[in-house]
Amino acid sequence: MPLVRKEASKDENLTDHTEIAKKRIEGEKWFYNDLLIAYSFLERFNALGAAGDRHLAEFVPWFLTSDEVLNSYGVVRTPYSWRLNTAEAKKAKTFTDEELVASPSGEGGVDIMMALLGEKPLLTNMNRPNEGQIAYLPKGRIVESLGYITQDSVLPVISEDPPLVIQNLVRRISDERR
Repeated sequence: MPLVRKEASKDENLTDHTEIAKKRIEGEKWFYNDLLIAYSFLERFNALGAAGDRHLAEFVPWFLTSDEVLNSYGVVRTPYSWRLNTAEAKKAKTFTDEELVASPSGEGGVDIMMALLGEKPLLTNMNRPNEGQIAYLPKGRIVESLGYITQDSVLPVISEDPPLVIQNLVRRISDERR
């Protein structure tokens, strides 16, 4: 953690990244981030967010008050029109035989299936009923947490409780969506 704190405190991580966000919008680079929201979590809550900035921002109201605030962290929203156009282009495309050759996709679902088939164990994030892996939420509530997958087995990884302020943020979202 000392190395992460040192990285987070570098001058380039403490400045406004709006210009970077504008370049990302121009280049349609919707899925990039600079970990600035994660670093902000570290500074504000003494906890490092493990997900990417776009995912972290979804659950913390003050990061999404406006595009300007979000852009100041270098994060941009993916326009719905881009998603529609991408989907339409995929539907309209005629694939060649060379493009239809099977190859690893990088999709997490394939790794999960391979772990369940016994190829190799997998430690990954998953959504499943709370069995105590998040002690401060009710059992049975669907939670996203770390899990360990082996042949014919999916087990939650019990985590340490984060700082109380993070627990309260998680509770608020969890209680709203139950």
